[in-house]
Amino acid sequence: MIVYNATKSQFNDDVNFNRISDIILHNLREKKLSGGQLAEYHSWQNSDGFGFGEKLGSNWWIALILGALLTIFGIIVILNPMLGLGVIGVLVGCSVITAGINLIYLGCSPWIL
Repeated sequence: MIVYNATKSQFNDDVNFNRISDIILHNLREKKLSGGQLAEYHSWQNSDGFGFGEKLGSNWWIALILGALLTIFGIIVILNPMLGLGVIGVLVGCSVITAGINLIYLGCSPWIL
């Protein structure tokens, strides 16, 4: 069932001006569907910026660096799969260390009760 139908530019405008939740709710009710509870409607509003129309803004360089690193990693895995496994191990290790540091910081924060 289609509850939203628009062009890409209309969709971007609806997301950027925070109208998408109201339009979807209106279309659901127009088709004689409940449209969910109020909590569901608020979850639509809260998630509009996270995946529909979130702009990178001044953090565009993060996507550029990640894209370049993933491209290099893909080439490494194609050329030498065993080296690729080592790189995966290093990346997982770095992410675990980072998560541990974040959790220690979070645990030491005075505003956490």
